Amino acid sequence: MTKDPFADSFGNTEFAEVEHVKKWSDLFAKKVDLMANDIKSVASSVASTDSKINICNERNARKNNIIVFNLVENSHFSKAKDKEIMSVLFNALLPETDISKEISDCFRLGKLTEENQRPRPLLIKLSGYSLRTKYWKVASKDREECKKLISEKKNSISSTEDINKFVFFIKGHPGDFYAVARRKKEKFSVRNKSSINSTVINDFMILYANVDTLTNKFVELKFLLDSCRSAPKLIFLNEVNPKYYKIPPSLSEFQLNGYQVISKGFAVKDSRGLLVYFCNDLPIAELILSSSFHEYICVQLSLKLIKLKVLSLYRSPGSSDLNNILLLQLLDEFLKLPGFHLILGDFNLPDINWGFQGSTGPPAGINNMFLNFINDNFLKQHIDQPTRARGTRQPHILDLVITDVDIIKNISCLAPMEAGDHSVLSMEVCGFHAVKHSDIKKFC
Repeated sequence: MTKDPFADSFGNTEFAEVEHVKKWSDLFAKKVDLMANDIKSVASSVASTDSKINICNERNARKNNIIVFNLVENSHFSKAKDKEIMSVLFNALLPETDISKEISDCFRLGKLTEENQRPRPLLIKLSGYSLRTKYWKVASKDREECKKLISEKKNSISSTEDINKFVFFIKGHPGDFYAVARRKKEKFSVRNKSSINSTVINDFMILYANVDTLTNKFVELKFLLDSCRSAPKLIFLNEVNPKYYKIPPSLSEFQLNGYQVISKGFAVKDSRGLLVYFCNDLPIAELILSSSFHEYICVQLSLKLIKLKVLSLYRSPGSSDLNNILLLQLLDEFLKLPGFHLILGDFNLPDINWGFQGSTGPPAGINNMFLNFINDNFLKQHIDQPTRARGTRQPHILDLVITDVDIIKNISCLAPMEAGDHSVLSMEVCGFHAVKHSDIKKFC
């Protein structure tokens, strides 16, 4: 049987055409895959841009907001009543403006709880930025006028009496302010029911430092305490554990005369360790919070009429995302405790510019998350100069002092101890009176 050359030729041609189509199909499939990846990339970029635009729009909307503190809440917690009060206040400052049409919304910030010892802040949303600017100009002018009135009142009294025996404040309303001087009440020793002498301690001093191993700095700490004009009532130290040791240190090696000590993570592996020294006569108790964040110590001071909570903490520069979330949860839990709050610690957040209240870090990073937390909870960060410097590296503000009320004054950044690179922070707590206890010995 003879072969049909035409059939062979046709078969080969058909096979070649099939191979050609298959080759182009594979090439087209690769192009489609590349195009799909490009589309996904563009979609992700669009979503990111949309998120950034939303953040910018939200920030621009906040420019029209004003937050009013210490405005007494009405008994019915009515927004309409708050708006009416603010309208009266604004009309006194800006009589030519119909403020009732300019306030788009107003509401109280934070949850209403029985533990609240002061009115919740009131947020006012204005319809335009120009009105807010006018208000601040008038308010600044009134503030300067009030300062002038206080100064004149002090000068008139200083010629005959000691002005430190008086409290000065402003009364009246915009356009008709006047200064008033009231003599301070004398403070007397009291005796409580448990037969314990109680005397009043006025403003007291606190020291804070990240010592980066206390072993080689303990002697200098003693020298620093001896050089203080008045002994600090509280000393908070972070990163006290040596980085490497064969024999774990003992807490008895670091006792200070006249002080007791509370420790957290001391001589514990993989912990940097924290210490709090407190004077023997200071009424203090350690508080244990439910947060899983480990590097912290929380204490409560029994002050006259109110409790002061102090939280000292350390955040590692290599902290994980989970640990960062636990840190914010710890701070949130701490701020919900009744009383006033003071937060000290090395947060290792160098990308935050505290002067401009901004961050160079990513929008979803811990720097911006922490800054938003501070602003959302109306906290004040007091440190405005670098607290850590090493060699030729750029100095940064790493150690922070944060409060929810203005109770800190005379903050000083002292020289680091020994070969350390963190400043020692000295500050005074004011506006409170601690109750000093001295037990009466009983004999039987």
